[in-house]
Order: sequence, then structure tokens, then C-alpha cells
Amino acid sequence: MKSQFKIILIVVVILFLTACTMFCGKKEIPASYQYRIPDQISGDWQTAHVAEVNLDEKLLVKMVQRIRNEKYKDIHSVLIVKNNKLVLEEYFTGNDYGRMETTFTRDDLHGVMSVTKSFTSTLIGIAIDKGMIKGVDEDLVSFFPEYKQLLGEEGKKINWRDGVHALWCIFKYNILK
Repeated sequence: MKSQFKIILIVVVILFLTACTMFCGKKEIPASYQYRIPDQISGDWQTAHVAEVNLDEKLLVKMVQRIRNEKYKDIHSVLIVKNNKLVLEEYFTGNDYGRMETTFTRDDLHGVMSVTKSFTSTLIGIAIDKGMIKGVDEDLVSFFPEYKQLLGEEGKKINWRDGVHALWCIFKYNILK
């Protein structure tokens, strides 16, 4: 589970940094933000300075400052992990999907909407490619035997394809709201 999260995080960071480099101009960085090593939390990733993993501190400072100045809107947080070390962890103020303005923290849950479906589908494809899942028609219950009794006979028929489709329905029709 932790390795899946790491894969998702790395892809998100790559997409974000790609977008940042495509749209970043040559403006001066206000002095109000200074990079700091993320806090080390027990049981989490080891933390390190960006220089230890060969990332450009000035570029990351510029990115964070632009998010704070609202050049890039609707960003709640940015976490960067490289070489299994958390080197950037920043949270921002913004609107929580149409609700009140919020200053986000590491303890806040974030709605990621369609991103969840895309990454889940991608991870399922990777798992199939690596032989961890036989295919999208393999049943989910065999991976989560602790839920076998809860799901009953009908639940035993649910496969990976159904699971991804269910995610689509949950987000499209706001079933959980």
C-alpha cells in the first residue's frame, strides 16, 4: 500500500513540476518564504534538505512563492519525495471546493476527484503488467479476504473493472456527499 502511495506521489510531483516549468516566468521571488526541511514525523518518510537529493532549492522556493501569491490557484499542498526522502512539505490557504477559505494542514483530507480514478486505473495496469493481478476480471475479494463475509455472495462477483467503475459513479453522482 505504501509503495502505491509513493508511485502516486511521484507522478503528481512530476506533473506539477512540469506544469510549473512550462508556465513560470522570470519574476523576482519575494523574501517572505524561506525553504525549510520538513518536520520528521515518527513512522513517516525520512526528511532531508533538497540539496541532499540534487533538487534546485531556488526553483522550489519560486514555486512555493508563486502558489502563495496565487499565480497558481487551488493548490492545497505540495509534497516532494525523492530517493525515499521527504524534501518539501508545504500547505496553502484556499477554498475547500466552494466552501469557506481554509488554511490547509497535513491533517486535512483533500478531495482529489477524478485523479483517484486515473491513478487507480494506472496502478491496476501496472499491477497487471507485473503479474500481481491476473487481469481486470479477477475478483477483488481474493485481495481483501477480511471483507468476504461482509460482501456476501454477490460481493464475491465484484472484479477490478467493477471497482474502477464504482469509483467513477461515486464521483460523478456525488454518492458520498
